[in-house]
Amino acid sequence: MDRSPRFFIFGPFVFSQTTQDYLDRLGNQPPPTLGRRPSPLVTRRYDKPAFENEELVVVSSPLFPSRITRGYDDPNRSVVSEVNGIPVKNLRHLVEILRDSRDERISFKFASSGVLTHETMVFNRGDLLEATAKILEENGIRYPYSADLRPVWEAANPTAPKSAQMTCCAVPPAAN
Repeated sequence: MDRSPRFFIFGPFVFSQTTQDYLDRLGNQPPPTLGRRPSPLVTRRYDKPAFENEELVVVSSPLFPSRITRGYDDPNRSVVSEVNGIPVKNLRHLVEILRDSRDERISFKFASSGVLTHETMVFNRGDLLEATAKILEENGIRYPYSADLRPVWEAANPTAPKSAQMTCCAVPPAAN
């Protein structure tokens, strides 16, 4: 099947859903970066989805270099379990959570997989948006999403005030 990979770039993160191809590349043994604690990439490898449309969402590559990640361990190959306390159901849901968030801070929690300390990562929302724009520009990336996620990211949240709606990579205005 020749399908382009699904992805979403937000700040220094590249998120994707796990696929059988991705898991096959990991092999039968957990990679050293997964540590000793069980990762859903290993423990759930042959499981059927727990519910309709469930996907394990993973940080699919090392973080893009960014000042905002200083002091954090790289969660490469980690499964995202929550964003701002909301359990992540699939890649589309992750994009919806990030699109609709009005919180000043965005937190990412990962499923147990032992990438060093596996701390919860917390960022200022504006810093993530600014980093996204900079990363896209510096790396010649046209869009922060795969084609199937574009309508999801660009859809307006009907319950949010117009001034709070995020557009692709726009930096929010500074507070006075």
